[in-house]
Formats: sequence, C-alpha cells, structure tokens
Amino acid sequence: MTEETKTSAAKKTSTSRAKTAAKSSTKETVIYIGPSIGNQLRQNSIFRGKLPPKIQEHVDKSAAVKALFVYPKDLKKSFQNLKKSGTKESTLYKKAFKYSQAIQKGEAE
Repeated sequence: MTEETKTSAAKKTSTSRAKTAAKSSTKETVIYIGPSIGNQLRQNSIFRGKLPPKIQEHVDKSAAVKALFVYPKDLKKSFQNLKKSGTKESTLYKKAFKYSQAIQKGEAE
C-alpha cells in the first residue's frame, strides 16, 4: 500500500466514523439555554450523551435547570420564548437564575 493510498484510506475511515458518530449522537445532543451556574455550567454549552457528574448534580437539584436543556431542533424557538415574558422558558430561566444565585452564595442544597 502506498503512502497516498494509506492517507486516502485513513481519511475515508475518519470521515465514515464522524458520520456514524453524528448520526448516533444526534438524538443525545442537548444545549443548555439557562443562566450560567458558576464555572461549571455555561449558557449555550453543548452536551452529547450522558451529562458530566457535576452538571448532573445541578439537573438533579433543579427542575428548572433540567428543563432548560433543549434539542438543537428546538433551539431557535426556545431562545425566542426566553425573551417573551410569561412563557414557560422565561419562567424556568428565572427559577434557574435564582438557583444559580443560591449556588454562588453557597445556599443551594
């Protein structure tokens, strides 16, 4: 096998793996649209698959934080709703913000 053939085969394999990973993780990709919580969870963070343990702790402690993880297909509408007073997303954001403030003060359990 020539060097060019090896490089071409490696690129094809890499591309194939990337496509497979994208397809298998698309359903598991979520974006956090809530307020940042310390330096652990930032607004617009993207997660694929299982959440890291420190992030999962916040999800377990706050239903509002949990609800502010959205699928990419819902991102545009969810962000629009964040800006509209009285929407579910707006209300959840306010609750998550209070939770974030409590975390910063060391008050959240």
